[in-house]
Amino acid sequence: MRIIAGKYKGKVLKEFVLSSTRPTADMVREALFDKLGYTTVDCVFLDLFAGTGAVGIEALSRGAKECYFVDKNLEAIKIIKNNLSLINTKNGLVFNYNFKTALSKFAKNNIKFNIIFLDPPYATNCAEEAISYINSHELLRENGLIIWEHDVEKIDYIATNFADYQTRKYGKKYLTYLYNIK
Repeated sequence: MRIIAGKYKGKVLKEFVLSSTRPTADMVREALFDKLGYTTVDCVFLDLFAGTGAVGIEALSRGAKECYFVDKNLEAIKIIKNNLSLINTKNGLVFNYNFKTALSKFAKNNIKFNIIFLDPPYATNCAEEAISYINSHELLRENGLIIWEHDVEKIDYIATNFADYQTRKYGKKYLTYLYNIK
């Protein structure tokens, strides 16, 4: 796994193998950031369910002002910190919490994000719960965006619950861009 573009382009990131994780493939990350374009520049990015931190590190590489990394798995946290040390940045903030605790702490501290990337375990309702919390506690800045990586099982839910979205398919994975979630 490598950083696709930006100031850290080509850096090889550490990975790990856990049954509960499946890192976002290079091709999917490239498509994601090609679509985002310059919106990552100077943004505050949240990589929720961060795993190896590859998506958030790609955001930092492409000019994000800071990135918050959240994962409940201690092994993931160690990998994220290791990967951040490879690029020698102080703009990555790492939190070893479950997503509910992290979002609650961000709300209490009035931390808001321009872009939130969600990549929870597919067979859960974690993303739906996170989106509801993000919306009700106004954790997105004005014109903020949620990007949700998921499988085909979530397509009907998205179509039923969101009016302003775009979905792109990459093999068996989907990226859905949620706009104006209020």
